[in-house]
Amino acid sequence: MKSKQLAENRGKKISELNKQIEKLQTELLELKLQTSVGKLKDVHGLKFRRRDIAQLKTIKREKELSENA
Repeated sequence: MKSKQLAENRGKKISELNKQIEKLQTELLELKLQTSVGKLKDVHGLKFRRRDIAQLKTIKREKELSENA
């Protein structure tokens, strides 16, 4: 994700972040299936999806902690 997208995601609500995380996890699963079948040539997409999911989870956790403080 680019820094512009990260800044936009920081302004989103937790429920919106959850939806986006679920979407990316579904895409990651599809990429893994394509890799196992041998249809996927570009495996770098797996790395990028995992990184995007981790970044969104981090933003979500930061929001949760700031709400409780």
